[in-house]
Amino acid sequence: MYTSRFPVSLSRPAAVLSALALALAACEQAPSAEAGDDQQLIAGVCKVNDELTKKAMTATKLKALKDPVAELVLKAAGGCPVNLDEITSKLRKTDAVNCKDDPAQPPAGTATRFVSERSQALKQADSYRLVISRTCNSRSNHELLMSVFGVGADVQKLPTDLEMIGFDKTAGVFNYYARENNAWRFFGSSIDLIADGYTCNSVGSCVPKAASKTRCAGCHLGGGLIIKEFDSPWVHWEHFTDTPGAKELMDRFKMTLGAQKDDGAGLESTVRNGNRLWNEKRVDFLKTKGTQELLRPLFCTVDLNLQSMTSSTNSVPSSVRNDFFFDPRLGGFDSVSIDSADYTALTSANGQAVKDSSGSPLKDKDGKVVTDTIFAWTYPERGQADRDYVDQLVNKKLVDDDFVGDVLRIDMGRPIFSGQRCNLLKFAPVLTAAQMTPAAIRDGFKKNLAGKTDPGAAQLLAALGDTADLSKHKEVATKFLAACKARPRKDFLNDALAWSGTLRNTIRSSVGLIEFAESMASDKFDGKTDNRNWDLATCTLK
Repeated sequence: MYTSRFPVSLSRPAAVLSALALALAACEQAPSAEAGDDQQLIAGVCKVNDELTKKAMTATKLKALKDPVAELVLKAAGGCPVNLDEITSKLRKTDAVNCKDDPAQPPAGTATRFVSERSQALKQADSYRLVISRTCNSRSNHELLMSVFGVGADVQKLPTDLEMIGFDKTAGVFNYYARENNAWRFFGSSIDLIADGYTCNSVGSCVPKAASKTRCAGCHLGGGLIIKEFDSPWVHWEHFTDTPGAKELMDRFKMTLGAQKDDGAGLESTVRNGNRLWNEKRVDFLKTKGTQELLRPLFCTVDLNLQSMTSSTNSVPSSVRNDFFFDPRLGGFDSVSIDSADYTALTSANGQAVKDSSGSPLKDKDGKVVTDTIFAWTYPERGQADRDYVDQLVNKKLVDDDFVGDVLRIDMGRPIFSGQRCNLLKFAPVLTAAQMTPAAIRDGFKKNLAGKTDPGAAQLLAALGDTADLSKHKEVATKFLAACKARPRKDFLNDALAWSGTLRNTIRSSVGLIEFAESMASDKFDGKTDNRNWDLATCTLK
């Protein structure tokens, strides 16, 4: 629960420097509803504090939870486990279907992934978060997840606290739990996290209102799983590179962590598959909350990921991806070439370095200042969960591709953090779920936009009047990229690095996803306000 802490997100806020590995996102520590040891069982059931009500969960509510965490850990006979080792021991007994478990061997059906913003950069073992899945009873990886945070390289015992996520296949939602401060806690379901709507800031970044009462909503912004570094090369995760110290920890705790070590690519697949199922339910649920809530992930920024410009470790970028400039729906795979020497010179002049929470530059094991993430030039991008959600809006015939293109054409140079585009959501028509069709939504917007002078309103109105202009929007994107390619490379790169600084500043200040300073590099742009936008005709910041 990254501020939620689950790296899938299972993660904690910046105040807890060793947050979860799952999200590898962490949930910020909130005041407990009831502190104290809850090992006492009532009819074989763990006592669970409900963070939504700030009271002990009723037996009726606990009975209604049908995910693997509730069924196999909290409600099953055999005692109430109070730490990861005890949970593992209990699951060996309660979760044995299709798993040939030998008590003398690592637990069957168990895989573990390691994430560390520091160990790869330092080139030595440091600190980690772990994401553990269990796939007995023919479950998929996303159905039972555990996140352990604050794992040091030399620990001889795994931390007591952890977070867990269970997928309820019947309800189509994830349920979020934690064992912390000697108590079990329930933070709500995916629907609980989004049901109250969102608060959006001036740059169109939206956080669930539920974040004020359940911390997991502050990281699981769309209600689903999180791996911040979703796409290849999965910076901070293993795949293209081994993380120093991870193998040793895996071997040391194999009787808890299992024998299978997975990586960032595997977790991407886990998150993708789980969120696709949740998004189906999410669309259907948000239809009941009105057109604005249904379309929010299209107009505004909800979920976010981190991307890197290079795909090999410790290399220097030679190009800038086109989705750095506009939404992938508006253009195929392309890039703008840059000179690696210019990148090295400009980032040095900008004072770029990877810094720790105190603001001090990291130094690797050889005493050399770490100037970039291991996969260079890491920056925020639109979350895959939002992209999949929009795909499902189209697949469910609630909007069409042309409408999506019309919306994304507004403030095109800001695929994320567009206050202008997000503000236009207020013109969404009021429709019942049964009335929501592509034509009704389009016509409702046209009616509400007529005569409005808000930035982007006239542009969106004109675009909605042409139901076959998607190719025109793509042509604008192509010409924008051509203008970038035509600029002197160093001048273009100077603007691109400034824009990257704006994106980093915005994600760090808008949401609780970036709980570790080492997630991205820092430079002279940190903490500064830059109101410039890309001019689509010239590819310059103005």
